[in-house]
Amino acid sequence: MRKFVMGALTSVALALSTNVFAETIDNEYYTLEFNEPWQKMAESEADNSMAAVLMNKENGTALTITLVASNDFNAKDMAEATKDNLIKSGQQAGEIEDKGTYYVLPFTVKQSKGIYLFSGGKDGKTVVINALNAVGGDYQDCLDLLKELEPKQDGLFPEL
Repeated sequence: MRKFVMGALTSVALALSTNVFAETIDNEYYTLEFNEPWQKMAESEADNSMAAVLMNKENGTALTITLVASNDFNAKDMAEATKDNLIKSGQQAGEIEDKGTYYVLPFTVKQSKGIYLFSGGKDGKTVVINALNAVGGDYQDCLDLLKELEPKQDGLFPEL
């Protein structure tokens, strides 16, 4: 009996240490596995577009990954349109930075600081990634999580 209990306890300890509580977003475009403190808040698909929203429960950062049907837009066009919309709505938008394979647009909304990343344009899809810290802090953990994303199509996601 003692061997059984010790074996069971060892199995539980191993299970806890090997990402049993990991969540995964897996679709035709990417796979992203994540653990606490990240939590999937929403995932949706409609009209040839899809979105996933994740939130870090410890520090309030949020990450949104959106694939947009963009036959009429490329990543640069999408960045420029987003910047224009931010400014028109009274928000602060920084300068768009060309990173070669993607575009970066920093922004501020009230006390929240964030960044948009735009990439793709292949097969009529543009990727729009939004990393935001709702309390004005850093959003680096969002970018760190994005580095774990495994794309299923070359050139669709930014290479960070």
